[in-house]
Amino acid sequence: MAAHLDVDDAITAETVRNALAIAVEEASIVVVRSSHSAFIQEGADACAALLDDQGRLVAQSASRA
Repeated sequence: MAAHLDVDDAITAETVRNALAIAVEEASIVVVRSSHSAFIQEGADACAALLDDQGRLVAQSASRA
């Protein structure tokens, strides 16, 4: 039974990790699209990050949009 819970926990953790990664990718796209700077829009030179309450990095987008 414990092994089954470990598998479920691993699947849940991976699902949450992927959801957070997608969320920051979408946020990065919004930042680039809504920017008023030609440097950011043309170079897509921006990224987004999600931090926990202690300031540790949880998820970060790639610097492309």
